Amino acid sequence: MLTKTLDQIGDFNPQLFRELKGNLKPRNLILTVMITLILQIIITTTFTDNYCENYDQIAQICRQTTVEIKWEYLFRTLNYLIPLTAYIGGVYQLVSDLSKEQSRGTLNFIRLTPQSSYRILSGKILGVPSLVYLGILACIPLHLIAGISSNISIFWLLGIYTLWIAGGLFFSVISTFYTLLFGGQSNSNTMATSLNGLGCVITFMLGIPYIQMIDVSHQLYQEYSYGFTDWTWFLFPLGQIPLMAYLWLIISVLTVTYWLWEAINRRFNNPNKTPLSKIQGYGLMTCFQLWLLGFVIPSNQGGITSEHFGVGLGFIFFLIPLCYLILMIAITPHRQTLLDWVRYRHKMNNHQDILPDLLIGEKSPAILAIAVNTLITLIIWLSWALLVPKETGFSLSEFTIPEMIIALILTLSIALIYAVIMQLSLMMKTNKRWEIGVVILAVVMIFPLALGGIFASKSIDISLIWAFSPVPFFVFMNGGIFTALAGFFGQIGILTWLTLTLQKQLKKAGQSETKSILSSH
Repeated sequence: MLTKTLDQIGDFNPQLFRELKGNLKPRNLILTVMITLILQIIITTTFTDNYCENYDQIAQICRQTTVEIKWEYLFRTLNYLIPLTAYIGGVYQLVSDLSKEQSRGTLNFIRLTPQSSYRILSGKILGVPSLVYLGILACIPLHLIAGISSNISIFWLLGIYTLWIAGGLFFSVISTFYTLLFGGQSNSNTMATSLNGLGCVITFMLGIPYIQMIDVSHQLYQEYSYGFTDWTWFLFPLGQIPLMAYLWLIISVLTVTYWLWEAINRRFNNPNKTPLSKIQGYGLMTCFQLWLLGFVIPSNQGGITSEHFGVGLGFIFFLIPLCYLILMIAITPHRQTLLDWVRYRHKMNNHQDILPDLLIGEKSPAILAIAVNTLITLIIWLSWALLVPKETGFSLSEFTIPEMIIALILTLSIALIYAVIMQLSLMMKTNKRWEIGVVILAVVMIFPLALGGIFASKSIDISLIWAFSPVPFFVFMNGGIFTALAGFFGQIGILTWLTLTLQKQLKKAGQSETKSILSSH
């Protein structure tokens, strides 16, 4: 029966067949089921109490004993143990397997097979941790019985299982992505061990809040505690309708998983490609910012309150710049890719179609693409700022709406400067260009912060320095609009100089590459 099923799977997905055939051996199956059953017995025994209902005082023995299982405690415990074991175990096995494949070079042979990258990667994700999945499936009946015995609706249980599956897909895809991204940089066992450890730590840190949110959702929606009914997203009252919140959460998780899936497919098909194309970068940033925007637009008629304004400022000045750094890394091409592009442009000697190439080209510099993402951000968040009433009740050193708009422009401008610095760093000839680029970027970000902190501790007012830091809105702590405008013009000057420097380097590199190729012939 098992052999016939595996043959059918092999016809549909040969990679999945390969992984299942290697894992689902009789010895492995028996050990997995036995370990799972033993753990379930231990956990159930922990939450089982024995009560004596008929104690014989003369014989000093209990004639009748009642066994009571604390189903609710057992259910809540399994709510954490089952998904966390699945996530950490699955990530560990996936990272370990992919790291070994990359170090041995067998992953390159798999790339040469006629299978599509979708089937190869899905076969890896489903097949490598198959024994972990089998052990989890063996625990589901106990969890189902504990949930029903705790008066949990079957619909809630089905919702929990689908959210667990969505979370498992997310962690599997993200672990595959960063292993493909970093696993090929070294063939040593140390790198594989580091990737395994990092994957488990990240999974634990992200998995616990996700699992906890699923676990407590039933109590929150039943008791309507902690102001949970005020949770809205655009016009949807998620805090009042559990089904709507469930759909919102699962769509959000699957959307993030989709973008990561696109990235790992690009990386698998061609390791020299950037994780995301420029077009994908536009779509990702637009989706992400619209998703954030939903939290700061209330569904009632009261308008944007001070709480919405404060959360919106946190998104604009902290979360979005962080995402810009991630996007910048995801779409910035490497040195050799840029050299190939420059050599091609130099040979063509035609600059009429360079704009579309800079906007959507796979090998062109990412500066203009980052600028377009900046424009998208300005359109979205300036539109939101215009909806904010003049009196919000929010106070951050009397932070006004015009100052908020100027601070947003300063923040996006400094992000562009960081993008050009990273692109310049990736033009270096050394093999450590990524590491050097990160160090340079860290110094550029930390130095103004340290300098501003030193001046502030000595009560020296140099507000302009904050305009060149990762938090340029600090310029309004002691400075005004004129100081901010001076900082903006300073940023434009630096950005222009860096862009011209990059242009000269690209032109020089293109000429030298072309000459070296012609001389070799």
